[in-house]
Amino acid sequence: MQNHGAAASAEARKEHMKSIKEEKAAQGTSTHQRLINNFTANAKHKLAAKREIHDMVPSPPYLPHSKNVLTRGCMMLGCQVNYVIFLALFLTVAITSTNGDDLFKFSKLVRSHLVVKNFQLVNTSVYKSYADVSNLDEFYEYLGTVRVAGQACDNLATLGSTWCLPEYSTSTASTDSFGLGHEPYEAVHTHIDEPSYISITNRVYPGPAFTVEIPNVEAAECNVVTKANCTVYTMLEELRHNKFWDLATRAIFVDFSVYNPHCKAVAVVRLFLEQTDGGGVMPSVSIRPFLPYVTPQTFQDMFAIVCESLLYLVVFHQAYVAVHGLRTVGFKYYAIRANIANDINIVFFFIVLGLKVLTHASLPTEFQDDVYVNLRSSANYDYLSRSVNSLNCFLSVLKVFKYLSCTSMCILCGLLCYAVVATLVIPTFSILTATVSGAVDELIGLFVMIAILLFGGSLAFTIV
Repeated sequence: MQNHGAAASAEARKEHMKSIKEEKAAQGTSTHQRLINNFTANAKHKLAAKREIHDMVPSPPYLPHSKNVLTRGCMMLGCQVNYVIFLALFLTVAITSTNGDDLFKFSKLVRSHLVVKNFQLVNTSVYKSYADVSNLDEFYEYLGTVRVAGQACDNLATLGSTWCLPEYSTSTASTDSFGLGHEPYEAVHTHIDEPSYISITNRVYPGPAFTVEIPNVEAAECNVVTKANCTVYTMLEELRHNKFWDLATRAIFVDFSVYNPHCKAVAVVRLFLEQTDGGGVMPSVSIRPFLPYVTPQTFQDMFAIVCESLLYLVVFHQAYVAVHGLRTVGFKYYAIRANIANDINIVFFFIVLGLKVLTHASLPTEFQDDVYVNLRSSANYDYLSRSVNSLNCFLSVLKVFKYLSCTSMCILCGLLCYAVVATLVIPTFSILTATVSGAVDELIGLFVMIAILLFGGSLAFTIV
């Protein structure tokens, strides 16, 4: 009986151990299979995500959706080569036209001489420069003014005050004659076509309505010590005694131009003093240096003109491609947001071209020694063209992301088609740019929140 029981117990232990081994084998097999399944699922998920991201980067709408991927890749690389040529020409023109510091040095010299240098003690009782002027009695050399008409006071003014002088606007502007001299100052209309001037207080003023032209130099018979036979000095004293400025004056313009024959540049200068209805004056200065009459004389000048001509040929081609794409697919052309920046860049190039034409068209054709030569319109057009061109520089470089976003297949096909220019192929940034493009809506909301916070903070600072 004992042997039979021992044998049965040993058999039971064997069966139990066998079942345990089978369970462990089954568990090992299931764990291994589970790892394989998880790895396969993750791989499929990553491939699907990558395929989805690549699908978010469609080819430009102006490219034909040909089944021949090789053709589309070749056309994409052609666009890249076109952009490289465009960027090289633009940078060449920008560098050759701004490589000198003549305009900057000239403008800095004029500014320091007018703004920083102290007035002569003959004309003031203390050391004071133009930037330190705080009332009209400290500054009396004028060329033009803007005035307002008096209005009946409807406030707590005293009984003797029957007229109040409001802030300047088109409705309060005055062109009535004034002055204490034998001949009152009359309004002129020679500065109507001048560009408006925005003061440091963000008030907008037109060209001066009352002007007095003062000669560049004193007469040859002028005695500097006694001020006898000094025409300019006499005119300045008449401005002071005849009250060319009074409480109705809102803006004082001192306009003149300085020509530097060494660098062939003209600095159009405006010293501006603003007298608001709150009292006191606020001085400011505007200096616009530019090259009015550009004639090619050196190889560098000719090279810059040729490069700029080629640049606008490329811009015309880009404009044609954009118009063709817009006419082909309609507003779906702007489904790719890079096309918006591209078209804005093209429009700005034509704006710069128009401003350059206006700069040269508004230049005077003749000069007289005893007459003020008004170059303000030309200088303003030149300043606007350079300002727009600076924004063009940013947009032209920004367009590089449009061509970095082409898919790897297009790059590969482009390599097969253009093996000679394979070094021009730019690495693919499609995944990065597509991810950012997919989050544009959320990013816009974030930018709006940041703008609201900045506006609220600046408004609170202004109120306090």
